[in-house]
Amino acid sequence: MGWLIREGLHAVNQRDREANWGYRCARTCYKEAVEIELKWGLTHPQDLVRLLAALPEPRRIIVQQNHYFTDTDGQLHEARTMVRIREEAQGGAGCATVEDVLLTVKRRTRVAEGVFEAEETEEPLDGALWRDVLFERKTLDDLESPALRGLRDSGFAGKWVPEGVLTNKRHVIDLEGFVLEVDRTLFDDGHVDVEVEVETDNIDGARSLLERIGTEHGIDFYVQQSGKYSRFLKRLPRI
Repeated sequence: MGWLIREGLHAVNQRDREANWGYRCARTCYKEAVEIELKWGLTHPQDLVRLLAALPEPRRIIVQQNHYFTDTDGQLHEARTMVRIREEAQGGAGCATVEDVLLTVKRRTRVAEGVFEAEETEEPLDGALWRDVLFERKTLDDLESPALRGLRDSGFAGKWVPEGVLTNKRHVIDLEGFVLEVDRTLFDDGHVDVEVEVETDNIDGARSLLERIGTEHGIDFYVQQSGKYSRFLKRLPRI
């Protein structure tokens, strides 16, 4: 799919886009945070239609392409660290041009009962420079990224290699003080996962909300045990 994401999207304004980043200077800021989120999957992915019908209208609908990278020495996998460059698009139906590119370095620190904790560093990327990396005119080391420089300083010395691409369609929905991210994720082998993510400090409240939604609308949830990246790696073809 490359630089263009081919799927229908809904337009949102610049204010919504900035609010979703969680900081006002999305295109210039470097952000470090500890991420805590609840992840529940739908046992039957086809129930996505019923779930969305039961929820308020999404504040935004976006399509994301996650480009994953690792190192030739395998140090990142050993350290449970993910390097991802995400293209994000929104717009009218048809072919949508990428509007934001975000580099993320994430180290998973804990997974228990559907609660995922991670140390996360994010920074926006210049679109033109990212295209040079995408089309192999430059490497990740040419990005002059503080996050990647930090990995190098920590001892990661291998060469960067791309692992593949995962496509995700996200519905961002405000409900009862929570922000629900309802994701439909398409893997390269054609498998589809549907899950709800809630990033919050009030895990018990988010869990109660999802339980109530499931009970009232006959939707069967399961507690997610692994993140998108882990599931992506498990579905890579074995050579």
